[in-house]
Amino acid sequence: MQESDKYLDLVESLLADPPQSADAVADKIGVALRPISKTAKVRDEGAGEGADGLAFEKVSLSYLPDGAPGVMVLTIAPEAAPKIDAVLLKFEGLELTAAPSGRSPAEEAEYSRKEDWGLLAFGFAERARDTLRSVIFNYVTKD
Repeated sequence: MQESDKYLDLVESLLADPPQSADAVADKIGVALRPISKTAKVRDEGAGEGADGLAFEKVSLSYLPDGAPGVMVLTIAPEAAPKIDAVLLKFEGLELTAAPSGRSPAEEAEYSRKEDWGLLAFGFAERARDTLRSVIFNYVTKD
């Protein structure tokens, strides 16, 4: 199994019950998160090697004002990131939902689909359009 396939397998394993707390992220993904604010529960962040040796440039879990989880973003190290064809093949029903404006090579095209818990999205940055850059678990979606 290629390392890029391990990222997709990890995402697939999280779909039924995605982590919604710093402790759950550490348990399921293997990356420890730390609060970015000492006064308010706004966002927890971490980076490094996670489960199965997968490298994450950043893992971020943001919270709503009431403390409920808002969005979790997994930013994948580009060296072993899956290609767009593999993502679209493994996760059926994805639709292009956001396109870069062309102002920055870091902007991402997003392909997403609804899940029971919210919205799952995959981001592909302009600088490498065919390579997965981020996976977004949006727990709060507008109907």
